[in-house]
Amino acid sequence: YYTHQIPNFEEIGTLLNEFKGAPIGVWLDFGHAYVQGLWGLPGLDDYIQQYDYAIKGIHLHDAKGSKDHLPPGQGDIHFEKHIQFLKKKVIILEINKRHSDGELQEGINIFNKIIQ
Repeated sequence: YYTHQIPNFEEIGTLLNEFKGAPIGVWLDFGHAYVQGLWGLPGLDDYIQQYDYAIKGIHLHDAKGSKDHLPPGQGDIHFEKHIQFLKKKVIILEINKRHSDGELQEGINIFNKIIQ
């Protein structure tokens, strides 16, 4: 999420090349990649296009501007655009605890409708 954290977009490629053939992969934080794109850095589409082959799983949450860890449907991410990508990955919801159980369930229902 923060620009000083590693590995960044380019460093992921360096690590994957350095350890080519090793049983390693990438865990993509969907909301953080989306927010980075808003900041003019490589964003969600860039990560998916460049590293789809290596992305093993996803921390999934919605984002509205730079506010993240929202339940699906409460932000601006268009999950529909990435249906085929999402269907191939392990997904863990990463929702902030400030959201109610009802909001979380609603987000799960929205996401399930999108990927079916």
